[in-house]
Amino acid sequence: MVIEEEHVFGHSEAMRRIASVAARVAESDTPVLIEGERGTGREVMARLLHRLSPRAPQPWVRLSCVSLPADLLEAELFGDERRSGGAPGRLEQAGGGTLFLKDVADLPAALQARLLHLLREGEFHHVNGRRLIRTDARIMASAGENLAALVRQGRFDPALYDRLAVAVITVPPLRERVDEIRALAEHLREALCRRLGRERPPLSPRTLELLAAYSWPGNVRELEDLLKRYVVLGEEAALCDEVLGRMHVPRAGRLPAPARVETRQAPPPGSLRAIARQAARDAEREAIRCVLEHVQWNRAEAARRLGVSYKTMLKKLEQANVGPKARRRRIS
Repeated sequence: MVIEEEHVFGHSEAMRRIASVAARVAESDTPVLIEGERGTGREVMARLLHRLSPRAPQPWVRLSCVSLPADLLEAELFGDERRSGGAPGRLEQAGGGTLFLKDVADLPAALQARLLHLLREGEFHHVNGRRLIRTDARIMASAGENLAALVRQGRFDPALYDRLAVAVITVPPLRERVDEIRALAEHLREALCRRLGRERPPLSPRTLELLAAYSWPGNVRELEDLLKRYVVLGEEAALCDEVLGRMHVPRAGRLPAPARVETRQAPPPGSLRAIARQAARDAEREAIRCVLEHVQWNRAEAARRLGVSYKTMLKKLEQANVGPKARRRRIS
């Protein structure tokens, strides 16, 4: 992602809480588990924690747990004595820095056991080797699934989970950060313009409202990919058409939110949840208005583009007070 580490934290209450936790976690040497849907910026968060930690001058080393077969993954992580000179693995490369294990939920059971031993004893050996090697590397891991749920399902080692989850940071999906989407989109546009050597004007308020109304199943990465297309092609209308098209995708086809274990209570008036619901209603109203203006107030066409029935569209127009009368008031 092009988003810089200092822009990970938005201005929502949830992200301010995460920023506070991250600042404390960065100062310690404990393992860190970063959870969140794919595309939310888990690796960016991990890099930020490393940069803020006393280990910042030491190496940052990354290893994806889904990119290699089990035997090659083990050799990459721990090193292999059969390679010339006993080639060091990522653990040795990290030294006194940070080793980041991306998508640790996909780690095979045998490697989960080896990682657990490493976290308990601070030592390991090469594949096909016997010599014990001490390590001071800090372990950070990310998961696109809820590891606690996988433990309950018998799909992840509970002891390893306990070791990794000393500090847990959950990055919320973009759809729960509606009030940050506009600022984030503009930041990404500026960053992409710098990276790609292009000059593109700021997005119009109507386009930003449309972006805020979309649920972003691919999260920040999906937003970045769409804005990259805008920066390359310079067609804001095409960007709007693409977002409108994606609004037709059924919810069943979107990435599920990580399972949460919590006691749900009715929120008091003015709670964060109530504020989020109001923000979602406001965003929906603006999206409907944006689509109607895009199709010259053809309600049937707007319903088709938004993937709802004509009857549902009329009901939403009435609830949101959006319609020809409201339009005439704005024009007059």
